[in-house]
Amino acid sequence: MHNITNVGVLSLAKVMGLYGAVMGVVIALPYVGIGVLFSAMSGMSGEAGGAAFGVIGSLMAIILIPLGAGVGGFISGLIQGLVLNFVLAKTGGLELSLEKNS
Repeated sequence: MHNITNVGVLSLAKVMGLYGAVMGVVIALPYVGIGVLFSAMSGMSGEAGGAAFGVIGSLMAIILIPLGAGVGGFISGLIQGLVLNFVLAKTGGLELSLEKNS
């Protein structure tokens, strides 16, 4: 048996931040698709401002949603790492059983 008694707080925060950014891209893609669709529909109706709004909104979504999710994931990872280290110290660690592949 092996025990995990401590985790790297910054390491966990970086992983969670990257995970949040990747998930932000996945979440933003439908918004971009809808924005492009509405942009095309407003362009066909003759409204010039609507098309530009859809394109700008889509670009903002593909940039801001992953950025916000990444920053949120990083901050969340910092907090989780600190709490996890506290809990691991109080409980004596987390037992893991590891097998070596041949």
